[in-house]
Amino acid sequence: MGNIEQEKRHFERIFFPSGKLISGLFRYEGKSGHGEVTAMIMNISQDGMGITFARGKRPKIEKDSHMLLVKIEEPSLCFMENTEVEVKWILNHESLGYIAAGCQFFNLSPETEKKIHTYIKETKSSMNSQ
Repeated sequence: MGNIEQEKRHFERIFFPSGKLISGLFRYEGKSGHGEVTAMIMNISQDGMGITFARGKRPKIEKDSHMLLVKIEEPSLCFMENTEVEVKWILNHESLGYIAAGCQFFNLSPETEKKIHTYIKETKSSMNSQ
């Protein structure tokens, strides 16, 4: 039998329901260019987030690029504004209607890390009680 790849994530992750769209404004600067782009935040964990861009709106980023979350359109997550992320992977397949990226938090303050942990714990708890 073939080996089954084990989950590499170290932290619990929450996925936002499709009815709860959370957008974030990201600022980026790198070898390929600089600018701002709006992305949908699909999930969050203590060490990162999954985001998607509309096809044709992908910023000039690549793996290992850094972006700054300048604004988030969710009051309960506003503590994450001015958080830096590093792009770990990009999924750009023609059959998808979007482009996805996995981002890891970079230089996260202990205070913000604690708030993310609390947010995830409380959100999981409220999802389980519904």
